[in-house]
Amino acid sequence: KKAVPMMIVMPDAHALPPGPGYRDDYSRSNTGAFCGELISDIIPLVESSYAAAAKPESRAFAGLSMGGHHALTVALNHAETFAWIGAFSSAPPALEMVSEAMSHAEKVNAGHRLFWIACGKGDFLYQRNNEFTALLREKGIQFEYAQTEGDHSWPVWRKYLIEFTPRLFR
Repeated sequence: KKAVPMMIVMPDAHALPPGPGYRDDYSRSNTGAFCGELISDIIPLVESSYAAAAKPESRAFAGLSMGGHHALTVALNHAETFAWIGAFSSAPPALEMVSEAMSHAEKVNAGHRLFWIACGKGDFLYQRNNEFTALLREKGIQFEYAQTEGDHSWPVWRKYLIEFTPRLFR
């Protein structure tokens, strides 16, 4: 009884097939396509097929690594869609992907009940997460940042789930 009963939807998040070329190009294109698919297809499908409340405060989005990249992008560009955001060991989005949101901190802050970012000090993305969270702070975007021991691995992410999940929908 530590967590509120909830439905979990786990899309593959590869809206575009990976192709040859530079990874950042794929990441940007795929993230844009995935966010579009999430808003226009996945949410409507879930809410029309299951007893899911169709309101932001009844939706959470969390992801790790690439999924954390998606979570950060969704948190900033679609703050009105998900009230609960968890980004674990994230590959932070390029500034041009979230620049509009960075200029409207009040909108981002109003949309979230919890915006939780976590990264292990041994993670290869740790420095990038520190830089990104410093930018969020500078822009006035409210979030919590958990800096933990650990690297880019499942044991670390399991701990994040244990900490994050009980805080949802309360």
